Amino acid sequence: MAILEMKPSPRCVLWPSAWRLIALTTANQSLNRWLASSASPDMRHWRTVKARQLLEAGDWAGVEQAVSGLVTQFKGLPAAPAVEAIGLLADAQLAQKNLDAARGTYQMLGAAYQGTAYAEKSSVGLARLALAEGGNAKLLEAAKRLEPILAASATTLLPDPARQRVFADAWFAQGQLLEAREDKAGALEAYCRVTALYPLNPALVSQAAARVKSLRSDATVFVK
Repeated sequence: MAILEMKPSPRCVLWPSAWRLIALTTANQSLNRWLASSASPDMRHWRTVKARQLLEAGDWAGVEQAVSGLVTQFKGLPAAPAVEAIGLLADAQLAQKNLDAARGTYQMLGAAYQGTAYAEKSSVGLARLALAEGGNAKLLEAAKRLEPILAASATTLLPDPARQRVFADAWFAQGQLLEAREDKAGALEAYCRVTALYPLNPALVSQAAARVKSLRSDATVFVK
């Protein structure tokens, strides 16, 4: 009587690997969900929202206290609240004119999240920093950093909230740049874009509206 040789089916061989792949995928999805909530279902809501409110209110130390834990714990990981926290920290440092610290934080943001809206935020932040430092060379640097982001804003009809904030910051910085170059009509147009198109940052909209009011009352400003 012949003895049949039993060979394992390719399906049987692949089955454990398939299960491992499914398990790893599920675990990765769970990790991403956990990171997106920053280890707590409510943390994304209150930490970054609170930090943004503090930034708009001018409480720079409060911003740093609110986001420093997220920045330290999740730096470099694709966790939206942690990435936003890095940007808020850099903004607070810039607002306090702590330029070296702000530069380092913006550069870290750009290097860790290349190809995302947060890398664009890094470029806008570094442009704003250049404007704060002043001088013709710095104005040229700011213009170079802002140019691709302003171009992207013109072709993006429905930006997500992160990019809306980036575009608002970019157009406000463009207004400051044009004012520094004595192009008041161009600055007025830039500030009007902030007030009309990007409402997610009420404090920035208020600042832009104030510049619009001031420029419109300036008899030397001619708008085509």
